[in-house]
Amino acid sequence: MSARPPSSEREALGRPEPSQGASEPSAAAHGPSGATGEPSAAVATMLDVEHLVERAVAEGGAALERELLRLVRSLPGGAAGPLGRLHRVIAACGPWLEEEPQALAALVHDRVLGRDPELWQCLFGASPSLPLPRLRHPLRDDGWPRVLRGHEGWVNAVVVLRDPMDRRRIASASMDATVRLWEPDTGETLAVLRGHGGPVGSLAVMPDGRLVSGSVDATLRVWDVGSGETVAVLRGHGGPVWALAVAADGRVVSASHDGTLRAWDVDEGRATTLVEARAQALAVTPDGRVLWVVGDQTITLHELAVPEPFATLAPSRKRALALAVLSDGRLATASGDRRLRIWDSATGRKLATLQGHGFEVSTLAALPAGQLASAGQDRTIRVWDVQARRELAILRGHEGGINALAVLGDDQLVSASDDRTLRIWPLAPRRATTADAGHEDGITAVCTLPDGRVVTGSRDKTLRLWDPASGAVLATWRGHRLWINAVAACDDGRVVSVSRDGSLRRWDPARGKADVVIPDQRLDVHAVATLPGSRVVSACRDKTVRLWDLATERTLLVVPELAAALCRCPEGVLSLAVDGRVRLWDAGSERTLAALRPAPTGVHALVSLPGGRVATASDDPELAIWALGSGERVATLRGHRGRVDALAAWPDGRLCSASADRTLRVWDPGSGRCLCVMRGEAELCCVAVVDARSIAAGDTVGNLWLALLPGG
Repeated sequence: MSARPPSSEREALGRPEPSQGASEPSAAAHGPSGATGEPSAAVATMLDVEHLVERAVAEGGAALERELLRLVRSLPGGAAGPLGRLHRVIAACGPWLEEEPQALAALVHDRVLGRDPELWQCLFGASPSLPLPRLRHPLRDDGWPRVLRGHEGWVNAVVVLRDPMDRRRIASASMDATVRLWEPDTGETLAVLRGHGGPVGSLAVMPDGRLVSGSVDATLRVWDVGSGETVAVLRGHGGPVWALAVAADGRVVSASHDGTLRAWDVDEGRATTLVEARAQALAVTPDGRVLWVVGDQTITLHELAVPEPFATLAPSRKRALALAVLSDGRLATASGDRRLRIWDSATGRKLATLQGHGFEVSTLAALPAGQLASAGQDRTIRVWDVQARRELAILRGHEGGINALAVLGDDQLVSASDDRTLRIWPLAPRRATTADAGHEDGITAVCTLPDGRVVTGSRDKTLRLWDPASGAVLATWRGHRLWINAVAACDDGRVVSVSRDGSLRRWDPARGKADVVIPDQRLDVHAVATLPGSRVVSACRDKTVRLWDLATERTLLVVPELAAALCRCPEGVLSLAVDGRVRLWDAGSERTLAALRPAPTGVHALVSLPGGRVATASDDPELAIWALGSGERVATLRGHRGRVDALAAWPDGRLCSASADRTLRVWDPGSGRCLCVMRGEAELCCVAVVDARSIAAGDTVGNLWLALLPGG
């Protein structure tokens, strides 16, 4: 499969209750059985979570995963049961286990909770205590995809091939100018193929197993997979090569930004120019015919052996970005208008339109049994029953646009993304959880209401009201036109939200809609904090901070200043300007409280601490503690490995931080000690305190982490 062509939107290159996901123990919950019906000693040992932790600490997560895989393969077909699923969970936790093997119990608990009650019972059902910190409620069931990390740039293409020993391998191409070969069962990088002089955008596999890559350097390279050596370099294109396909006769077809489509005899190193027009997408039929589409609103279908188009597809509002051939010969196209279309390839008649993606769809893959997978810039993969015209599953986890898909056997799908990773997804049915009613895109803001309920805002333009006791979504509020930047709770239980659409809205949970809408700020409003009564402070990208009376919907005060962050404090609201000035806002005025020196840069969050202190979080991994009386930095908290996006504080002075390094950390600012760490599956970008032992945090793929902490 290849990277998409350019478009106008993107350049080319406590133990849980049963309702919380646990289930009652059953006979099946004690592990797979052998022929005698008794569980083997080795299997029983591997289903002991304390033993797993000891093995991970002593030998490393990778060694534990290999031993699980060996044991699974040694069992007769169908007998692996929970052990096979445990192997997938350990594989999904692999990167964390290599860094923090002692965290295995919490990592496995959070990824099994609610998604596999049988396995949860095997591991934790008899335990007198559960790990902390831990999730209170399950996340969406994502099937525990294996994440392949190693590329240093966007991953543009992925294919599945077999090596000289007939073993399945994955090949990927990246903006880092390399091609990587992967072992899918372990996630190991087998080889890094270097030679291209620029980003690699496309891949194809020849009938004899050789690999072909196309690059921005305008060349094609042919690789011997066994040795990792280049066996041929094909030159002739005058621009980047963005798509490749291989015909049944072994010829390689390449599409380039030079506006030509060429067919190559690889052994001779010669090419024939097929089309002097820009092909939008390539596909190969089951019998080896190469198809491509040309045109914007009027799309024509071509094949290698026929000089003229063999079909004209009905007009579309946007040009096709991807093409796939289903097992029954029907065609599927995907386009910049976010729709998939199914076509009769003989007549060009449109048979169906499938909708669901939030942004342009850039890649397709035909699955067994007539199903179809699609992915694109909304960072989701969607699996479709084409015949029934319905969506079967949404796979979330990537943190960047998805550029390519490849089918791995009958039951797995591989995806390649701008987030520099590949993921191997099982195509088995998912288990429903309370989280399924959650956001469809990343959570950008979270707050806690006085009654303990939680409100989240998202890139999907909605707010959701959650019950932290059950993990259920109680309501969804719609009205913003662009994503939500911040939310804040009012003392009377209402909620204020601000958005990239420039508006400020106040929501009444009892009525389920906004009772105040202030739409007239010129640029996006990026921060908001509430004062007692009906007054709020907002910060806007137009370099103003405003005090509002929502009872009259009037501006009471405007300060011409670009504020980096706002937060509530006992005396009112604090604002931090990019020059380090801290202002205190009350119901009718503002005054300068301090000037932080040196002024912190790249600040994302500000929170008030007891004793006249504040904490800031910024682009660097450190948290800074400041004394407002002197404006001096009095402490630095170190532990994060990436940007810190959000902060929250308890009345007793404990501090919680959410980071792009996929962790939540709880701190004692007085001693500078990190009290506990929670390890997520994606970047964590907002956090709020729920009660003395609970927090709520949102990540970039739309999961709400309702977590229980130790102590408190």
